[in-house]
Amino acid sequence: MLLASRGGKTAELLPILQICRHKKAVVISITENLESPMARESDIVLKMNVPRETDRYNTRGTTSFVVLCALFDALQAAL
Repeated sequence: MLLASRGGKTAELLPILQICRHKKAVVISITENLESPMARESDIVLKMNVPRETDRYNTRGTTSFVVLCALFDALQAAL
C-alpha cells in the first residue's frame, strides 16, 4: 500500500494503515514528518521536503502535489 500525507497524521489514512498492518501488507509512506504515526507504522518511508508552497500565503498544496506526482511516477517506473 502506498500512502501519502505531508504531515503524516491524516485522520482518513491512519485506519487504512492499521488495516494494512493487520493484513500484513507492505506499507510505503511518503511524508515530511518522519516522527508521524504514519511514518512510524510504515515498512518504508520516503521523505518528502517542500519548504514552501507556491502561493503567497503558503496554503495551496501546489508544490507538494507536484512533488508527490514525481515520486509516484518514479515508483511506478521502478515497479
